[in-house]
Parts: sequence; structure tokens; C-alpha cells
Amino acid sequence: MSLLAALAVPVSAQASPAQCSRTVSVDSIRGLEGSGDVLTTFTFKVTSDGCANEGTVAYRTVPGSAQPKLDYIPVESRLTWAKGDTSARGIDVSVIPDRNLERDETFCVELIPPADGSVVIGKDSTGVATIVDDDDQKADPPHRGFVCQQ
Repeated sequence: MSLLAALAVPVSAQASPAQCSRTVSVDSIRGLEGSGDVLTTFTFKVTSDGCANEGTVAYRTVPGSAQPKLDYIPVESRLTWAKGDTSARGIDVSVIPDRNLERDETFCVELIPPADGSVVIGKDSTGVATIVDDDDQKADPPHRGFVCQQ
């Protein structure tokens, strides 16, 4: 047996590369509701840091005081990063304008990590959107203490 063969470590006994996870967070936003017939787009920014392995995170909108299909169009999808990509991603949610005099309303976007642990959620797993009523007169102060259903 050669010296190299005697010193060789079987592949199964070699240490695997260090496992790491990508960390993602979503921001909160605030925007005007609008009052015409054109939808307003709210864009949540999802940041990525830590390990730059490939990864995917699911997301969905969650009702708050704003109601799906009445105040905004609900979304549910995934964001994907290729290996080495740490750029931010956007989640677009369309807000439905109206001419109703009402309080400011909220809805959320919730990030959902994959079961394999390749992506973990950072300090902000839920982004809160505040739809600011921009009609002529304010009805009441914004809803306080009620953010989103879980």
C-alpha cells in the first residue's frame, strides 16, 4: 500500500462543507390609498444576508383592519435567490382605492421559511402595510393595537 493510500481519508469520513442558512427580513410600509379607478401598488422590500446559498421563501398577505378583495388584492407566492445572490426582492400588493371616508387600515405580508432550514427569517418576519386614507376628511384616528390576524 502506498503512503498516499494509507493516509487517504474515505470520502464518507471527510467533513462536509459548513452548512449555513440565508437570513431574510421584510420591511413595513405606509402609502396613500388613492381614490380613482387605478390600483395603487405597495412594494414590500425583502432583504437577504448571511449565507449566500440558494434559497426560497414563501410569503402571503394576512388581513388586518384592511380586508382582502375589498381594500387590497391578496397574494401568495415565493421569492427565490440563486447561489451568490444577496440582492433585495420586492413583494407587490395592489391596494384598491375608494372614495370612502374611513380610518387608515392595515394588512401584512408574512414570510414563511422552508422546512429544510436553508432560509431563516430574521428579526422582521411580518411586514405591516398602513393604507393611509386620502379622502377629504378624516373619520377617526387610525386603528390602534390591531395589526394583523395570525
